[in-house]
Amino acid sequence: MITPYLQKQNTRMRNCITAEERLTVTLRFLATGRSYECLKFSYGISPQSLGRIILPGLRRPQNDYKRALNHAGQINRH
Repeated sequence: MITPYLQKQNTRMRNCITAEERLTVTLRFLATGRSYECLKFSYGISPQSLGRIILPGLRRPQNDYKRALNHAGQINRH
């Protein structure tokens, strides 16, 4: 369900960070509140990449969840 939002493609220059790694890092960030600097040592991902992983990883599913609820008639827009 969430993999299409997190999955990227490998290139000739590098292998992408997998959807599983992206989800794990995002959940760890939410659970612990650790800084990107601290997370980089646990996962071997630069703080810059963590910023590009975590924030979009939180926004996209939230927007789709709101849209799904709206279609189901659960959210009324004013």
